[in-house]
Amino acid sequence: RMWQECYARDRVFRMMAEGVAPQIKLCQPIYGKNMKTQMGMVFKRRTGVWKQGERTNYFAYDEDATVDHPGYVCKKGVIYEKPGACPQASDPAGTSFGKSFASGDMTVPYWSLRWPVTWAKSDVNVNVVEVEGGTHRGILSMPAAQWAVLQHVAAVPDLTFHIEAITVNPEAKARSVLPSAELVEAVAAPGRTAPEQLPEKADATSVFVQFSYGNVTKNSAAVPLAKADGSLGIFGEQGTKARVTYDPNTALGCTFSLMLTTGLAGMGKGTLYPGLRPTTISARALLDAGAKEESLDIVFADSGITLRCKVTGIQAKHGCLQCFKR
Repeated sequence: RMWQECYARDRVFRMMAEGVAPQIKLCQPIYGKNMKTQMGMVFKRRTGVWKQGERTNYFAYDEDATVDHPGYVCKKGVIYEKPGACPQASDPAGTSFGKSFASGDMTVPYWSLRWPVTWAKSDVNVNVVEVEGGTHRGILSMPAAQWAVLQHVAAVPDLTFHIEAITVNPEAKARSVLPSAELVEAVAAPGRTAPEQLPEKADATSVFVQFSYGNVTKNSAAVPLAKADGSLGIFGEQGTKARVTYDPNTALGCTFSLMLTTGLAGMGKGTLYPGLRPTTISARALLDAGAKEESLDIVFADSGITLRCKVTGIQAKHGCLQCFKR
């Protein structure tokens, strides 16, 4: 009765609540789906004795209740949407069923999440992004959702890595020229330190940075190992660069490695620098650095080797925020 009198028959409420789109030109809803989501509850009356001054609840969950409707399940009086099985409307008007089956994000039912599609009939450009398995808050940390936001406000980033400096300390340089037997002895002997002066062979040994992003591998130019002392600009302008197109479906980060190669000017295939383990920088860190055009200090743990890498390549879309109707 309250609903009928105060809401359903209220023309102002109906005008404002039924299908009225906000005054915007573009909308991009991003939400998770196909998680077990609460839809309702079943109560039963219970007997009780009212005591003055105390709250008394005459209702309790009906833990024996069942739901005779496909796509829903009732457990201990709580009704849930079944992931991937709950029938949903397949048209913006909410009148056609039988083609779409999904559930909400563990907090909000699916059709409530999808409601903005009804604004399309009011000339709003609605671009829905549904993230499989995303929860109401957990979706914020999911690459698919972050990627959707990034595409909405910026051009697809072609991340370019600029290696500004390489630092290889003396102990690490020693590993590149010692024979294997001597290297084992140097590591095993207590108190043993690397030679103070490296053989001239170090001048003929070069290093380069390898970037691995998904199934894409790029290399920087090679520089003499003797110059890997942290100085800026040792590569020159073009030799520092390696460019990859960001794709969250390909990889969640970029793996950096320092490669060792012998011969004049670093000619050769290259092998992983002795004693070094590749380090992966998360996509979030790369995108954050790219947006700010900041440098990242990449430390290869316990290897005596560090890199300084600047990331560029994110360009904001012009007018991306001009979405409100005038």
